[in-house]
Amino acid sequence: MTDFPIRKLRTHEEFEQVRRIQKIIWQHSEIELTSTHQYLLFLRTGAILLGAFDGERIVGFVFSFPAVFPGRSAQHSRQLAVLPEYRSRGIGKKLKWAQRREAGRMGFEWVTWTADPLLARNADLNFHTLGAWARTYLTDYYAALPNLALAPGLATDRLLIEWPLHSPEVACRKRGRFPLRCPDRMEKAVEVRRVADRLVPRYRSPGGTDGALLIEVPGQLTEITKDPDLVSQWQIVIRRAFRACFKRGFAVTDFVSAGTGCYILEKITGKSE
Repeated sequence: MTDFPIRKLRTHEEFEQVRRIQKIIWQHSEIELTSTHQYLLFLRTGAILLGAFDGERIVGFVFSFPAVFPGRSAQHSRQLAVLPEYRSRGIGKKLKWAQRREAGRMGFEWVTWTADPLLARNADLNFHTLGAWARTYLTDYYAALPNLALAPGLATDRLLIEWPLHSPEVACRKRGRFPLRCPDRMEKAVEVRRVADRLVPRYRSPGGTDGALLIEVPGQLTEITKDPDLVSQWQIVIRRAFRACFKRGFAVTDFVSAGTGCYILEKITGKSE
């Protein structure tokens, strides 16, 4: 079994392979694809473009570029994709760790990206496997790109993921240790209820707890995506919950997968800005 080596991408032929992966994963039209000359320009101005290889074939890639946020700069990760037939082999995780190594070598202390809060599998990678955190909710962030919505007519809500590359939590996960946070006090802000054959969200206004807040989401998105109205209901409920929690100074610090998925949010007082 191949170990899918990760290499920097530099040639037009490699850029064309990346464009083909974009078409497969996101069904982008030709005008929406990143062009080969754009990739070349980005790389000359501080971007990172890495590919995972099976022989000479690129089967996954990660792309990020320098970005400026209030008080700090970062590499903003715009694209991470793995071909469907190569998923569940740890390729996405390898690409992210390689991106961390390259960003650190370039002097960056942060990598950021966006993620749909309803995608439990991505949340498990982002928060539990990589040790990232989130404290910003972006409403309909990709409104101009409706093909990035979970279903036609839905909003493209996203969490802004922040990955502090040299934090103790991230270093721990890089060593293969994945501690599960178990705060003394936990309160659910959103929980999953099964009503007939539907997974329905229930919002509970967060109380005055100093412990953790929990936002529960479906473990498998396929259980709700057949009903766009139900997906919309989920979006509205978790949007309300995340905004309320973030406003109170909480941040996503972990994610637990056990049937359903569950975001763990804790106060972030003392964390580096």
